[in-house]
Amino acid sequence: MANLVRVAASMAMSLGATGVEVLVGEEGKEKKFLVHKDLIASRSQFFATALSGPWKEAEDKVVKLSDDDPQTFELYVQLLYKGHVPILQLKESQSNALAKMPVDFGKRNLSNSERESDDSSRDESSNSDLEDTSDLESESGDCSVGDSNDRDSDDGSDEPEFRELFRLYILCDKLQDVISKNLLIDAVLEATHQDSYKNTTYLPLLEEITILYGGTMAGSPMRRLLVDHMVDHASPKWFSSLEGIMSQVHGDFAVDMMVQMGKRLQRPKSVQPLKAVKYYERIIKKPVSIKDRTSAGTKKENQN
Repeated sequence: MANLVRVAASMAMSLGATGVEVLVGEEGKEKKFLVHKDLIASRSQFFATALSGPWKEAEDKVVKLSDDDPQTFELYVQLLYKGHVPILQLKESQSNALAKMPVDFGKRNLSNSERESDDSSRDESSNSDLEDTSDLESESGDCSVGDSNDRDSDDGSDEPEFRELFRLYILCDKLQDVISKNLLIDAVLEATHQDSYKNTTYLPLLEEITILYGGTMAGSPMRRLLVDHMVDHASPKWFSSLEGIMSQVHGDFAVDMMVQMGKRLQRPKSVQPLKAVKYYERIIKKPVSIKDRTSAGTKKENQN
């Protein structure tokens, strides 16, 4: 099936005739980007505000993002214009296969019958593959469910891009671009099942989790997605691996995990009263030596 060339008129992109210069990075090392004003203002409330009203940016058509990373903003521009994030490190065979895949813009909005059919076929496939997935690997906060935990392959083709995706999400959050944030939710879910043909589910590394939590607020949708995914797929080994590095775990992440796991625990129908004896420490009497017993007997005779 060829890529779609004709699409709905409602999908037309509003570009306008005015450009905006965006300077990204610290002063003296910033990188310049030129984007269409109407496009970026229609997606980002941050730019919509900066480019309207009595602001210097609105007059000069120049917006500075001194605290942001040029590489991350470059990915944002790609997402803005193309609707995707070009960060996959693919082997040549994988790139050729993807190039032949049709673009289906309606796939995200399946009808109920299509969704049920798609879900049932996916469930049947996953159930047949889950028989040999009892070995859960964990190392340095990295965990994958299934046959493979190779996030450090020689060519990088199996490496999920959580770091880049989380940083881009943080930028989109700052720019108040909800459409891009929702696209990145999809992207992270794709990354967690990047090797679905191997029946592998990836978990972010601790440092990647810290990046997300360090740049988002409590209640962030991406935080909630991450916690739900970790609770669903993290193995006991993964939790055990945190024992020696708890000081490095973001406090909010630890709390979110505990709260979500607590919600999923099923309380027993009947609860027996706690017995204090269960918590008593064992009293160990200090052994008395023969010398001490002899000395105690001599003292008793002298007293008589």
